Amino acid sequence: MNNFYIIPATLQQQGIWFHAQKNPGLSWNTVEIKKYSGALNYLVFVKALETIISAHDSLRTNFRITEGTLYQQVKAQFSIEQYIHYMVLAGGAELAEER
Repeated sequence: MNNFYIIPATLQQQGIWFHAQKNPGLSWNTVEIKKYSGALNYLVFVKALETIISAHDSLRTNFRITEGTLYQQVKAQFSIEQYIHYMVLAGGAELAEER
């Protein structure tokens, strides 16, 4: 059993895909790094992110081409925890923890 389902890309998605292929280096995704101070309940933070992601298919969607046709590949479930880089300040030195 697959942990994803596949549906054809919409015309708008096909247009964006085509434009991105003709303009390499163009970015549709933005990465932000935020720095906060104070206590963080890591488990609650991860659960909140996963709740948001589970409610929105677009946050679990990748695209692939099969036999010349663009498709959406939507994951049924997604675990964000492997992608979180959690920084802890301890004794004045930064320690990076991969959770």
